[in-house]
Amino acid sequence: MMGIMPKLVSRRPDPVSLTVSSPSEDRLEDGRLSRLPYLPWLAAAVLGSICSVLFGWLLVGVPIVVAWLSATHLALTTVLDAINQFWLLLHGVPARVGDVTIGIVPLGATAVLGVAIAFATTYAATQMPPADGDGQRARLRSAALLSGAVTGVYTLGTLLLATLVGSPTQAARSVVGAFLVSALASFLASARARGVDLTGRLPGWARSLPRAAGLGLAVLTAGSLAAVAVGVIVNWPRVNALTGALAPNPVGVVLMIVCLLAWLPTVVLWAGSYVLGAGLGLGAGAIVTPGATTVGLLPAIPLLGAVPAAGTPAAWSWTAVGLLAGVAVGAWFVRSRRRAGSAPDPKSWSWQAALAGLVTAVVWLLASALSRGDLGTGRLQGLGPRFPDLLWWGTLPLVAGAAAVAALAAWRLSPKRERSTDAVGSADESRGRGRLGRRGGGASG
Repeated sequence: MMGIMPKLVSRRPDPVSLTVSSPSEDRLEDGRLSRLPYLPWLAAAVLGSICSVLFGWLLVGVPIVVAWLSATHLALTTVLDAINQFWLLLHGVPARVGDVTIGIVPLGATAVLGVAIAFATTYAATQMPPADGDGQRARLRSAALLSGAVTGVYTLGTLLLATLVGSPTQAARSVVGAFLVSALASFLASARARGVDLTGRLPGWARSLPRAAGLGLAVLTAGSLAAVAVGVIVNWPRVNALTGALAPNPVGVVLMIVCLLAWLPTVVLWAGSYVLGAGLGLGAGAIVTPGATTVGLLPAIPLLGAVPAAGTPAAWSWTAVGLLAGVAVGAWFVRSRRRAGSAPDPKSWSWQAALAGLVTAVVWLLASALSRGDLGTGRLQGLGPRFPDLLWWGTLPLVAGAAAVAALAAWRLSPKRERSTDAVGSADESRGRGRLGRRGGGASG
């Protein structure tokens, strides 16, 4: 026994072998780890679309219920009817609250609804199998199929709910808004999730148009917000008086902030029509432009207190915002062309940059048209940016500014100009040498 123990102690254990698989073996082509889908993609699209419909209802329902808890004397049926009407307003359907018809869409809340639809679409895209083949056409086909499923289910769900909570006319009108919101949000989300290059088939110069237009829209937005801020500061006593007349409690202050955020894009577009020079209408015969202001009695909305009491010559300086936006579009276009190594051509660069400015203007005009609406009946109809004035006030500065910047940059970078400049410099240098030679000869003689 004693002789066996040393042998057992000195004996080494058998080696243990471990097998480790490489993570790259389980990766997809786009670099993400593979996983089993939780749901078939079609089921995920249907479920996500239905949840988006309910999310939109809750988006307007929660603030209204919070307001009702601070004023419980209202009947529950009245509160539910208000929720249903404002949910219809998200889709561009005028809401009837009591005797008042509200037709100004809360574009901020509608944008949040679009984000929810995009999120549901992205989740459904992760449940789809890889597209057949690596071509863009296969990816685009799968993205369009997913977007069509989400759009169809969301539009149908909106129609069914609108039929239950609204009138037949409202239900019919909700189809248009539901289709537009869901189609735009789902297609952009599905294209991004499936790796579709939406600008891949465009010419090289046209691929810079989306970013150039985005920069122009950012400049217009910044200028519009600056105009709103200046208006509030200058007319603060009036804004403060209107706010005090409402006498909001803490819950009311929070609800006022929520409403401001919901309608903030609408406010920006209205201010943008003012800074571009077209002005905006605030009812029958009520016009606000940088040069003239004609308003009567306005609703007791605090932000309307920022409306200038009269137009002044200095207010026309706001119209420089449109020109600055055009300059920004042109500068970005020139930058992208230089980075791509494109040969400077004043003629082609100018019309291509002008097209980028036109794209920016068209997007802003469409959004401005959607921001118009009513705040009641009679003289409170047709509020918002002035059309057709905005068609040229909002287009000419952007197109002209972008074209001028591109043409000037192309002219300065043109090889012909550089050769002519070098030729002039060489001629001046030769003339200078001739004068020095003559001076030297005279001195030696």
